[in-house]
Amino acid sequence: MSESKDSFFLPDFCSIQMVFAVVIIGELLAFILTLAAIEGGSDSWNNLGLLSLYIQWQGLTISAILCFLRTRLSHLHTYLAVTLTAIIILISLVTIAEIVFLIQQQLRLGIVSASFSNLEFVIHTFLIGGIISLLALRYFYVKHQLVLQIKAESETRLQALQWRIRPHFLFNSMNTIAAMIGKQPKLAETLLENFAELFRYVLRENAPLVSVEEELSLLKDYLQIEQIRLDERLKINWAIESLPLDAQIPVMTLQPLLENAIYHGIEPFIDGGELSIAGQLDGKNINITITNPWQEEAHQHRKGNQIAMDNINKRLELHFNSQASLKLIKQQDFCQVELRFPYSKLIDK
Repeated sequence: MSESKDSFFLPDFCSIQMVFAVVIIGELLAFILTLAAIEGGSDSWNNLGLLSLYIQWQGLTISAILCFLRTRLSHLHTYLAVTLTAIIILISLVTIAEIVFLIQQQLRLGIVSASFSNLEFVIHTFLIGGIISLLALRYFYVKHQLVLQIKAESETRLQALQWRIRPHFLFNSMNTIAAMIGKQPKLAETLLENFAELFRYVLRENAPLVSVEEELSLLKDYLQIEQIRLDERLKINWAIESLPLDAQIPVMTLQPLLENAIYHGIEPFIDGGELSIAGQLDGKNINITITNPWQEEAHQHRKGNQIAMDNINKRLELHFNSQASLKLIKQQDFCQVELRFPYSKLIDK
């Protein structure tokens, strides 16, 4: 799962704010290193200007490189982008240190202590600059993950309030209930109870992770409504006998996928079709697939629901990082969603 440019962990080093921050941090580092070098005298303060120049050269050059490469890095997976960024920074530190040492030898500027050899100077730069840079990368990454989590949870709650107000589902369900009140009041009462359970589940205050058993319970309530609405047009095939019910899964992961399958795979066809829900434990991972009929010509007037897929992808990455995946496969006569995530038991809090 790659990062978009607007939601990338690296800040925009082309901005004035970041350039100013790099300059200020560089000057603070120069002061700290100067203070650390004082041994009862004041000679080190004479080199503060040259040390500042060297650190600013390093900082601003690396900032310019990251500014230039940020767009390209943003298209990569987060972990790969972090690794490449770290490598680029370390190579830049060493390269600039070598250049500065060569200039020092030619011009005798005093940037490098006379007691330092080429190798010692490069190693010092590599260690000091590398530690600071890696700490900065860690900070940027953690901050980015925190922002993503807050944003994803906010979007999840907002979507939880909005998804079920989706006209084709809400209106159809309410019309189904209204039509059955006079003819089959008991069935209408059951539908209303299922409908209430759906919204109670969606709107409740809870942790972002629930058990697979809870998700399946929600699916059954939802499918009972759709089964009554679509009658014989909707056939359901369950194959979840080996699915661990105590596994943890982000809340509201399966229902939007199932709703998409019914909307795109059952409703467009006069005779409906079969919806297949399968799940099993494969080693340390859980695989869940939802399969529905598919014909391209039957969907020309129906828009996809990429928002739900994107939302689920974000939450999967937040909880499971690169260990989880969500794939959509379209063939000539069927469409299948494949969900894969690591098996871990839900711990009750």
